Amino acid sequence: MQNLARFSNLAATLTTILICATLVKADPIIISVTAPPALSAGIGGVQSVQSTAWSQSNDYTGVSIAVLVDSLQVGNTPSANAYLSTRIGPGTTASDEIAHAQFTVPTVLPVCSPSSCGAMVTLFSSLSLGPGTYFLTLSRDPGSIGTVGWFPALDPTVVLDTGVAEGASFRASATASYAPASTFSVAPFVMNFFVTGTPATQVPEPATATLVGCGALVLLLNINKRI
Repeated sequence: MQNLARFSNLAATLTTILICATLVKADPIIISVTAPPALSAGIGGVQSVQSTAWSQSNDYTGVSIAVLVDSLQVGNTPSANAYLSTRIGPGTTASDEIAHAQFTVPTVLPVCSPSSCGAMVTLFSSLSLGPGTYFLTLSRDPGSIGTVGWFPALDPTVVLDTGVAEGASFRASATASYAPASTFSVAPFVMNFFVTGTPATQVPEPATATLVGCGALVLLLNINKRI
């Protein structure tokens, strides 16, 4: 009987741990605007600069930003420039910039639909962003062979964290010397992009509260096993 009781307590403890692990695991999405790849917009074609925006009322750490892209020339791996700034349009300078990077479209494009294939490429990671409005801008790389395509999100699925709002998307046919300072017009479609991060708050979050509660439950199970 003692062995049976010990086995029951062990099984209950393991089950509790597995359930807790499942509950704690969650995608920390700030904003996600996604749709299957269709026809991408060329970065360096007629619309040489593309931009999209969102606003948030909370602080986040460990922020990563990714976009769904492809190459307009099959088999090429072109590159483009990415900027994250607090404004766009004439008068924008590097002082409005949060980060910038150059990225390359990978050879393998694993995200497919009946129309096309693309790849989610991470542009930035480990950022800290406070409340405000942010603009993600892609522009051509003059030294690149080929053209990067950024997929619009046609009939998009939009996921927003609390206090986050989706902004408009923009395009410019001429590139300023500093791409985010180009003269933009509102685009007729939104762009595919994905932003994740951890809320920077002192209040225990659901995952933390779940973990603490699960720890207490496991402790109680162990106490009961000894009684």
